[in-house]
Amino acid sequence: MAEKWIQRGYPIAVVLRIVGVARSTYYAHRHPKRPKSPRKGGRPKPGYSWTTAGKRVPDEQIQEWLCELIAGEEACYGYRKLTVVLRRRYGLIINHKKVYRLCRELRLLRPCQRRLEIDPLRAGLELTHPRESSPTVRSTKGRRTPVTVSPLSPPLWMVALCRRCRPASFPVAGSFHPGC
Repeated sequence: MAEKWIQRGYPIAVVLRIVGVARSTYYAHRHPKRPKSPRKGGRPKPGYSWTTAGKRVPDEQIQEWLCELIAGEEACYGYRKLTVVLRRRYGLIINHKKVYRLCRELRLLRPCQRRLEIDPLRAGLELTHPRESSPTVRSTKGRRTPVTVSPLSPPLWMVALCRRCRPASFPVAGSFHPGC
């Protein structure tokens, strides 16, 4: 019905407003969607990289270098550190995403490390403000005990935060600092 009035010369926006149809709906039905072609997987891989001297290096050579690095002292490195080593040692102009892809093809990727999140309410701990001089932990029973920090422990701000520092969605009842 709207098509008849539009063909007579009335403005499309006015006709569609009277009929109660959104312009996007009108144009969507006027030009039906074409079937999507199957995804091809992005940009094709070039199969080479460049050095800073302007020399072309094939991906197979880079994969050999990666295997040598993993067999040597860089066995514990992830793909980002391997990228830095390739740039420094071999002078490659290479992206960390390409090194990730090559490591994935060679099955050299290490499993990602997940951080252990500590719920301060279940642990029964509240930290004093991080800007205070000595890091201490306040127990929910009111006793103050010093924190032993080892190199393997997470930073103190990850364990618990005071009201000034934590996000609003972090539920902790009460305030333990004057001015919070």
